[in-house]
Amino acid sequence: MTVHLPLKLKLQSPLIQRRVFVKGLAAIGLLTQTSFLSAFNGDANPISNPYKSNPDLLSSKQLNILRDVQQYLFPNDGNGPGAKQVNAAEYMIWVLSDPQKDPTDTKYITDGIGWVDETADEEYAKPFNELNTAEKETLVAFIAKEAWGSSWLSIILTYIFEALIADPQYGGNVNESGWKWLNHYPGNPRPIENLLYGNILKTVNAR
Repeated sequence: MTVHLPLKLKLQSPLIQRRVFVKGLAAIGLLTQTSFLSAFNGDANPISNPYKSNPDLLSSKQLNILRDVQQYLFPNDGNGPGAKQVNAAEYMIWVLSDPQKDPTDTKYITDGIGWVDETADEEYAKPFNELNTAEKETLVAFIAKEAWGSSWLSIILTYIFEALIADPQYGGNVNESGWKWLNHYPGNPRPIENLLYGNILKTVNAR
């Protein structure tokens, strides 16, 4: 499987190698550059989280753009779960809803969705959601060559990796699909409610 990467990172074999690549990122800590322990309140979460996702944060149009871009960056073609299978879009909505997140970072991510749509209009004279599959893939590849696009797509990809490898209690990695694909065995004990992101912050801030 080839993962479409915006930062000129090339996978050398169509069947990965993407597993090796993701495990390598985890090993060197690149997956912790952003809020790796973000909580999530959704159907996949078996316990109560202290923070709730804001479903109205993105419009249906924005959410469709985000999902398509994520799926292009990390598709499912039978060699491990894709972005959709690990709830990457829903995980991203929680990240954007996190009251602890820098508003500038949140705005950059949401603005980027709009920039994707604007680029579609410039290149094809129609909105991104009206493009066919080939046009969408071509557009994302085009955006990846732009300075803003490379930066924005790398952030989107990083959060996909978070959704892939985080404990399922945080909303991604549904049914431990990411762990199973990577042959990863989580440490014990697993997080309990009092130690979840948000709850633990309340405890720290109260001191």
